[in-house]
Amino acid sequence: MRLAGALALTRTEHTSRGVGLWYELDDADTPHSTALETRGMPSSSKLPEPEGWATRIDTKITVSLIVVLFFGCVCLLSGYGFVNIGKPIATKYALLFAALFFLSALFGFLTRVSRSHNAKGLSLGSHEGRPALIIRYSLAGFVVISLLIACMAAIFVCGLFDAVSAGNGVLAAVLGLIGAFFLSYFVQILLGQRRRGYLVLSDRGVLQRGMAFSSFLPWEAFGGVSAAYNGRPEVLVLAYQNARWTNARSAACGVSTSCRPVPMIEIDLIHFTVDANLMYHLIRFYVDNPAARAELGTQACLDRARAAAYL
Repeated sequence: MRLAGALALTRTEHTSRGVGLWYELDDADTPHSTALETRGMPSSSKLPEPEGWATRIDTKITVSLIVVLFFGCVCLLSGYGFVNIGKPIATKYALLFAALFFLSALFGFLTRVSRSHNAKGLSLGSHEGRPALIIRYSLAGFVVISLLIACMAAIFVCGLFDAVSAGNGVLAAVLGLIGAFFLSYFVQILLGQRRRGYLVLSDRGVLQRGMAFSSFLPWEAFGGVSAAYNGRPEVLVLAYQNARWTNARSAACGVSTSCRPVPMIEIDLIHFTVDANLMYHLIRFYVDNPAARAELGTQACLDRARAAAYL
């Protein structure tokens, strides 16, 4: 089990001066980054890839994308056919499902095929007045996820109106509830409960602000870093079981909410544009080298990323 490593790590509470310096995780918990974003950085291919990772494009991914695109084309052609025979109700569903398939293929392409092989996406900034290295989630990925949920909401809302028109109250109620569930995603965005996520590394520790959760652990809480593969590459920053951990949801329920049951920072690398292998070695380097954490938020940490100097 992936969490076994975290569950096995135990020790007494720290009494060092770092205790008590915790991030307040709320809606205002947004880092301020500068325009010092890295560009044109070389490949991280010289860094060894963790055993068990499958970051290369394999046949299954390619076939899956082709199949999804095929169904999208079928739906699109069906919509055209429904227009010709005068069935507007069927047309809108065919077009919505076509959009759903095409967006799914686009998300797969962005996260599995069109992967960056450099450190573009790292930026310098500040968080709670402290210099920090900021790694933001992919903007394109966030937009595509939102469009996918919008398509799902549109399908059920259209079904609601059609069920009402047909006088089927029970079906209308069911479709309305499901449509409201998907629409709640956008309400949460407006309320600031969901947003494009980011990862912040400062001299205090690691803060992960996901789409609907926040998690912070200080450096002294970490016991190690592990590379995991759960259908996609992940980095697990494992903490001691009795570590002081700030972990909260910003959205009560819905899509993409992730809170772990034990102290850890779980980084799903498909959400980032930074090279997965570079991300793994970057995180591991600062966990294993306390003296180097002073450079976080300075040009030195970007220079290190540019040179992939983590060995």
